[in-house]
Amino acid sequence: MFGSRGNKGRRQTQLVQAQLDRLSRLGLHARSVVEGTLMGLHRSHQKGWNVEFAGFREYAPGDDPRHIDWKVLGRTDKLFLKEYEEETNLRAYLVLDRSNSMNYGSKDATKFEYGVALASALAYLFIRQGDAVSMATFDNQIRDYLPPRSSPDHLQRVWRLLESLSPADVTNVGDPLKELAGRVRRRGLLCLISDLLADPVEVLRALAHFRYKHFEVIVFHILDQQELEFDLKGRIRFLDLETQRLVETSARGVRNIYLEQFQAFLDRVRSDCFEQQVDYALMRTDEPLELALHKYLVRRLARH
Repeated sequence: MFGSRGNKGRRQTQLVQAQLDRLSRLGLHARSVVEGTLMGLHRSHQKGWNVEFAGFREYAPGDDPRHIDWKVLGRTDKLFLKEYEEETNLRAYLVLDRSNSMNYGSKDATKFEYGVALASALAYLFIRQGDAVSMATFDNQIRDYLPPRSSPDHLQRVWRLLESLSPADVTNVGDPLKELAGRVRRRGLLCLISDLLADPVEVLRALAHFRYKHFEVIVFHILDQQELEFDLKGRIRFLDLETQRLVETSARGVRNIYLEQFQAFLDRVRSDCFEQQVDYALMRTDEPLELALHKYLVRRLARH
């Protein structure tokens, strides 16, 4: 009996140690990505990140005339200045897709594992820079939600949550995003991490709720190499990870039509994001995360 208890205790200790080891590796990876490539990612070209309107005061000699409110002058015949208060922190909402379609991977990492690494790095980046981070996950509904905080302890909570996750259930991007939009009260930055294998119209309709609240929105579109290139040969079996439906066909017979339709899907997502003023970044799981984020940052800085 005592031997049995001892074995159980050792197994529990080994399990806890394995979890701590994985969490440590997750944190080390996040730090290396951020310190190598990403400092300053969230700095926006929109002044609204750093200032909030506070009110008016009468103009005094020496004040900067650029802040005069000319509409008030027209109504009152007096000079008033707009006053602003600086915001000390950004609120970053990281939203990770944990539906079963994210569990696909043709090489070393699945889309979900890549998304977890990305979310971990972004959380480390924002909290290191003094910003508050919220972490949410979804499949066909919101499954996990941590409200925005900026402490190092909160970063550990985010990492523990990410380390414990596994994909489950079917995809529904639109409804969970609408639910999350109803929870937030203060504007910030939304980072959606997903393969977006859903109706693009519903996805962008949901993101519009955040744009209406003056959020900046970034979509990190996570896709596998095979989804993009369809580099398959011979007879193949397709298994729908969400419905478990199995289809057998010839790779050569369906490759052209697949690539045509998938490219149309990508074009639709990109154009819809552009129209909604949503920043879009395609992330391939066969590209190192550090390199992918560095390339995105360079493009972002060039645009802004």
